[in-house]
Amino acid sequence: MKMLKKIQLSPARLELVIASFQARAGGTEEALATIESASKLDDFDSVPPSDFAWVYVSLHDEEKTIQWLEKALKQHDSQLPESICNHLVQGVAW
Repeated sequence: MKMLKKIQLSPARLELVIASFQARAGGTEEALATIESASKLDDFDSVPPSDFAWVYVSLHDEEKTIQWLEKALKQHDSQLPESICNHLVQGVAW
């Protein structure tokens, strides 16, 4: 039997995952509202900038994607390398 890795996300990070799914499903307004909702959560400041970048990839917003990726680089976001690899494997397309 395979062991499944338990995924633990903070509430704000979970909201960004939801926003990404909403965006991919064509729900731009819903995704933006979910991002706004996430920004009001207590743990919002602990969310890695790369998480925001990938939500904006899903929204096809190149400008904000680049802004968040630059912020991730400046903050030495430890999630960035893994995030890039995951999205390259998934075939990120504008």
